[in-house]
Amino acid sequence: SAPLSALVVDGDVVGQRLALDPPLETAAQFRRMLRKHGITTGRVVVGQASASATVLAEVHSRTLARILVDMDHDSENFVAEMLLKELGAEESAAGTTVAGSAVVVRALAGAGIPLAGVHIADGSGLSLDDRTTARARGGAARRLGILSRQGRERPANQGPHPR
Repeated sequence: SAPLSALVVDGDVVGQRLALDPPLETAAQFRRMLRKHGITTGRVVVGQASASATVLAEVHSRTLARILVDMDHDSENFVAEMLLKELGAEESAAGTTVAGSAVVVRALAGAGIPLAGVHIADGSGLSLDDRTTARARGGAARRLGILSRQGRERPANQGPHPR
């Protein structure tokens, strides 16, 4: 599989394949669009823009709460992966899956969720290396108020319900 990147166009799909270098492919696509409209550009490179670079556009995102609700409802695995990396970037300055997973594990442990046997390999839960336990899921459900201490599901109107 191709590496994941927050800088992507069309989910990293180019023709019939996944981009091998998503940021470079995204920049190349942007360059092609600019040239199509008569705008000349320099060469395409990946890196950090200089402090004096001109801002071309600014996009304001939906709220994180809305992103999470939509991600869950629509099963947006790419968004889940990017959010895990963002957690890593925010908490440890490393926007990686490993850093994000460490943030999640610390948060779960801090919430008292039993983590023996749990391994978070990715943000979507699709990796064959992901591991969870009934004890961890039950602990999380109780912490979120979805299950009572007796293990019975709470009525929908008594617990969190995003949609």
